Amino acid sequence: MPATLSLKEPTIIESVINFAGMFGLVALIILIIILVFKMEKIKELSGELAKLKRAFDELDLQAKLIVQTDLELHRAQEELDKKMAGLVTLQKLTRLNTSLNWVSTAL
Repeated sequence: MPATLSLKEPTIIESVINFAGMFGLVALIILIIILVFKMEKIKELSGELAKLKRAFDELDLQAKLIVQTDLELHRAQEELDKKMAGLVTLQKLTRLNTSLNWVSTAL
């Protein structure tokens, strides 16, 4: 007897299982493609985040330097104000002394 292959039609359950398997495979491929694109976007955004962090750190350092310089200038201004007050007082005392000397010599 010759060997013959008999092809029988798949049952409805086998057809549904085959369709579900094909659909699952296509869905898996689509999800992998989406995952690859999302990973590229994450990589790009991570680079931008690193740039922003460096810029933030630089601005933070500059702000600290500005505050430190402002405090130093404020201290220097206070010292200058004290010295100016001392000079004004000295000038007033000198004028008073000169006036007293003028009055005493006039008497």
